[in-house]
Amino acid sequence: MPSSSVPTRFYIISDTHGETLPSSYLPTASIKVDVAIHCGDLTDESKLSEFRTSLEMLKTISAPLKLVIAGNHDFTLDIPMFKKKIAEVQPPLSQDLVEEEYGCYGQVQDLFTAAKQEGIVFLDEGVHSFTLANGAKLTVYASPNTPSTNDWGFQYHPDEDHEWNIGNADVVVTHGPPLGILDRVDKRLGSVSLFHAIEKSRPLLHCFGHIHSNWGAKLMAWKNDIVDPTHFTAFDNDESSTIHTLATLSPGKYDTPEIKEEKLSIYQALEQTGSCTTSHCSSDSRLLRRGQDTLFVNAAMQGTLERPWQLPWIVDLELPRTGPELPGAGTEKPEAAPVLPEATPVLTEVQPDTSESVLISSEAGYVPPQASTDSLQDDLILPQKSLPLPGALSQTGTRKRGRMTDEGPVKRQRLEERDGSD
Repeated sequence: MPSSSVPTRFYIISDTHGETLPSSYLPTASIKVDVAIHCGDLTDESKLSEFRTSLEMLKTISAPLKLVIAGNHDFTLDIPMFKKKIAEVQPPLSQDLVEEEYGCYGQVQDLFTAAKQEGIVFLDEGVHSFTLANGAKLTVYASPNTPSTNDWGFQYHPDEDHEWNIGNADVVVTHGPPLGILDRVDKRLGSVSLFHAIEKSRPLLHCFGHIHSNWGAKLMAWKNDIVDPTHFTAFDNDESSTIHTLATLSPGKYDTPEIKEEKLSIYQALEQTGSCTTSHCSSDSRLLRRGQDTLFVNAAMQGTLERPWQLPWIVDLELPRTGPELPGAGTEKPEAAPVLPEATPVLTEVQPDTSESVLISSEAGYVPPQASTDSLQDDLILPQKSLPLPGALSQTGTRKRGRMTDEGPVKRQRLEERDGSD
């Protein structure tokens, strides 16, 4: 008799910003990914060319289902914001020029509609259900919204609540993090209302991006019967663990030479495999318990000058089986990724080419390349057990960028420090 649950493999990325990932980071058929997820910011300036580049990259990912949400940079998908930005430009722009760079209203949505035949599904805010090729039923809650006082796409004021109708979703995909979870730059930038919604619904997996400098994953065990839970009080730290964060993979100011060498060794091993992998199925040492645990993954890909790309995440977890198994679906757990050494637990957690074109100016930017994990020292590392907001359109606007090539995609880094998110 088949099990009531099905091991399912997820490939998770975010914040690729119009660039193509290194081929070594893209899963092949041998990895047997069931669902790929992009958590938003497919583009940097929301231009048609960037969306096309991102869609071509998504097509190369070997997975039968590829789920995508928007991020704040993808503002042309937020049509009211797109219209607002065009309307406020003085003198008015040539409509032909706008359409050449950004497309007509709804044109980007049409690109995603055409990409459905490649298994790419764009998710609007809400709950979505899928029957997977491996016989599992997947329920996803998706939302592109992030709190901000700026004027990007899909944003709400931090002082206002946003409604997150997560329900009983297995997986939550948002662009930004909840408050207190992999959300720190110089301060915490996560959403308070999202944290409370996640605490209430307790999905198996919550993946996001937006905060480039807090890439990583943590498996958190929830406490019960906590009055007014916060990120300080809601978790059982004895049952929780850090998988990896930038602080566990990057040398810190106070690390001994031995710890620095160990961190470098672990990072190099992960880099060689092309991903960070964590598995939490029945046959693993730490099963994700529905209603008791949530695996949080910040999958922001774009990094710093030192490490231009951060690693994608591959996550194995169990989903409920639905109906008879589909033709060609496997019931065996996906082949495990290579076992890598764990990092020594630590007690600290965690740009210019000038071009002339129609673009949206910005007032906030990436964390500067020199940003260090040493600035994240008040975040607890648990034991390891396993454009700037569009401002005004300008026909001859320019933006200075740093270009860095290493026989690979051009990387862009802001020169100015903004609010630390992107």
